[in-house]
Amino acid sequence: MSRTSQRDQYRLSKEELRQLCKLSVPKGLFAIGFQWMVIIGSIWTALTLNLWWVTLLAVIVIGTRQHALAVLMHDASHYIILRNKLVNDVIASCFLSFPILASTTRYRTHHGLHHRHVNTDRDPDNNNRERFKSRWHMFVTAVKDVTAYNTMTTVGTLSHFGITGPMVKPADSVDGVSLLEKRLAWSFYGVVAFSLLAFGVWQEFLLFWALPMVTVLPPILRFRALAEHGGCEDESDLTMARTVTPGWIERVLLAPCNVHYHLEHHLYPGIPFYNLPKASDLLHQREVYAEQAHVNDGYFVGARRVVDEVVG
Repeated sequence: MSRTSQRDQYRLSKEELRQLCKLSVPKGLFAIGFQWMVIIGSIWTALTLNLWWVTLLAVIVIGTRQHALAVLMHDASHYIILRNKLVNDVIASCFLSFPILASTTRYRTHHGLHHRHVNTDRDPDNNNRERFKSRWHMFVTAVKDVTAYNTMTTVGTLSHFGITGPMVKPADSVDGVSLLEKRLAWSFYGVVAFSLLAFGVWQEFLLFWALPMVTVLPPILRFRALAEHGGCEDESDLTMARTVTPGWIERVLLAPCNVHYHLEHHLYPGIPFYNLPKASDLLHQREVYAEQAHVNDGYFVGARRVVDEVVG
């Protein structure tokens, strides 16, 4: 069966797509605000209780929320946070991408190539499909991530869509970065630096923001990116990417904002994250999809775990 004929057997109807692609601005903005409320609440709790294990827990929680900001930046790169492109990118820059040293527009260029050339040599994320050689290799890599040993590797990856480099280069020398975005970035980091100096909270910034970024965030990004396409076959559109149905603990740690519905996202990139579960339900009503879609029970837990498919 050709991919086109197979696609016809599970394709969503125009009316279904119209409903699924409707944007809910309150849902998108609430998701952004919620991540920041959790971050601020974690910092406040750790400073108030002043217990080492609470501080450690706060660092872990903040790292998972930094990941959530990256996931929401991904939606913003598809213009499915707000339809107004300027407002969409300004909000995404100030509350999602700049805090994690990224550029929404550069990420959009990078991610667009991924969608157009998924799992091919022209896919800029193709290295994310490389499986671990063994469980020991996975463990050692995770230790290197958590101890910041792999920080330079992470910085190298960020160079594809980071904002700090373009800030000091001519606007027309960096793809996807406009003069407006550069000025916005300088203003954002200027306000952050002034606030840190004025309130004398450099140590808190390093502990509760920089530390999670170089220790907690990298292993989450690495495994989640690998889980999206690693170990998947390119035989059809239904096996080019993976959807995972994790429990709530794995969702909190690895899959915020429905990012685990990755196959559905590749099939229909215009559907915002809060409608992906409904899209998945509708697709699973199609027999071909239900039988052939690459779906795993969980990342590390479940009968069909992702970890078993991305190791060895």
